[in-house]
Amino acid sequence: MYLEQVFTQILKMSMTAGWCILAVLVLHLIFYKVPKKYLYALWLVAAFRLLCPVSISTPFGMFQGEQAAVQQITVEQPGSEQADVQQTENSKDVRPVENTQKISNEALEQQTMYSQSMVHAAGGEKRVLWLASRIWVVGMIVLLGYYAVSLWNIRRKLKKAVLAQEQTCHPGWRQIPVYECDSLPSPFAMGMLHPKIYLPYGMQTENREMVLLHEQYHIRRHDQIVKAMACLLLAVYWFHPLVWAAWAVMCRDMEMSCDEKVLELIGKARKKEYSMALLQ
Repeated sequence: MYLEQVFTQILKMSMTAGWCILAVLVLHLIFYKVPKKYLYALWLVAAFRLLCPVSISTPFGMFQGEQAAVQQITVEQPGSEQADVQQTENSKDVRPVENTQKISNEALEQQTMYSQSMVHAAGGEKRVLWLASRIWVVGMIVLLGYYAVSLWNIRRKLKKAVLAQEQTCHPGWRQIPVYECDSLPSPFAMGMLHPKIYLPYGMQTENREMVLLHEQYHIRRHDQIVKAMACLLLAVYWFHPLVWAAWAVMCRDMEMSCDEKVLELIGKARKKEYSMALLQ
């Protein structure tokens, strides 16, 4: 029963976050010329909605409210019939006792049938919720397992990495150890507490400076932690298509904002050179 409650809360949070993600995507379309660091920061709002439990009205809650209203009307029906009887008594047109009892019995039978149908419907909803919560857990396990296998493969490749003879150094930025590995297709930064930069072996010297600035800015901004948290949110909300869209756009904003920072550091005159480095 606890698992169903957790899944219900996740569904409620996903509905609120879905509207928030749509709003951020619309802002991306409107302000596409704005520096990407500001658009990247907007995803903090969506992440907050995915993390923070909020109370909202759901279709289930509305449906329950309608049921309560119908039950109230059904209960009040005998009272209205008694009022009719009193009115007819005042007008000296009293209904027979048998007809009144017959109407009351019919109303009671209808209320009983309605209550039974609601019990069956509630039982069906519970079975659906039980099944959906188990599917949700299985989906999370599969996605987390995929993450674990991918991380294991990367770490297996990094066993061959060799510490380079230099460390990144930019005024005001801390030094980050740089490793080279011949089995890497592209450079990346990795590590939570002690991050490191990994480069493909034999990278050209003219590209090395710009790539190191790019990866070091990722570390300076703690993007590796942001991406790890985003992966966990994606695993929890794997059933939500807008969360997948948010993941894709957020990763693009992350990389493009780093590119903007590198161009700011090296100067716009080297924009073509940096573009060629990215292509390579």
